[in-house]
Amino acid sequence: MAVRGPKARALLQALLDAVSGPVPDDVDIAVTGHGRGCHPQASRLAAPSQISRENALGGVISGASASLGLGPWVPFRPPKVAAKLTVQDALETIQDTISAVARSPWPGPDYKVRVDAQPSGVRTCFDNGEQQIEVTTIAYDLASE
Repeated sequence: MAVRGPKARALLQALLDAVSGPVPDDVDIAVTGHGRGCHPQASRLAAPSQISRENALGGVISGASASLGLGPWVPFRPPKVAAKLTVQDALETIQDTISAVARSPWPGPDYKVRVDAQPSGVRTCFDNGEQQIEVTTIAYDLASE
């Protein structure tokens, strides 16, 4: 089942903490929301040469925000399968948000989110067929209702 509200925010925050190193320096991403809402928001700061005198506060040149519950809502799915799909959805949401704001594929061209069920939780990485970028392992209880 999909996760919403505080659990969805905690899952997104755990993944954001895990990918904070490779996020471009000019991209700021955070998780907000209250109640059942969950909003990953990102912005990119413009270089000083891109800020016009007419719009001195024009430092943010793009942004993204999405309201969501994470993962599929499909009843009777085995808990480990549901957790894998939920974590995959959350990491793809982060990847799409950063890519849109950075205006280039993140963490690089042709990288796809890969997840794998392990005894300790859902292992996550980005994979482009030649190289894997390890992200983290998410505990099953964080990725399921």
